[in-house]
Amino acid sequence: MNLIGNPADARSEGYDWIKALVKFNLGAFNGELEISLCFSDMIRFKDELESVHEKLEGVADFKTIEDQLAIRIEVNKLGHVQASGHILDDFVSGNKLYFNICYDQTLLWHTVSEIDEALFELGYRAA
Repeated sequence: MNLIGNPADARSEGYDWIKALVKFNLGAFNGELEISLCFSDMIRFKDELESVHEKLEGVADFKTIEDQLAIRIEVNKLGHVQASGHILDDFVSGNKLYFNICYDQTLLWHTVSEIDEALFELGYRAA
């Protein structure tokens, strides 16, 4: 995912919207889609992922306000990761791709670092 532009001012806009280009490669399904999401939701999701990675158990959830993208990461004590969710191409056609991917916890940090890098490029520094 690449964040595009700068987040809107939540005080004047009501939400800290930012555009994102989501690229996905799920087996034989490939694509990219521009969506809007809240910058603060990305920060919260990254924090949840870091906790799940450190504890090797738990759940991290991400969902856009408009339900265009939803991701749920579940990790058990054996280090097995299950990522599930959906992506919606547009609201008119309603085409929705559901996914369920299982992998090893060693790949989880890659996701955290990609989110961290995108946030860093916009000037966000974790406290």
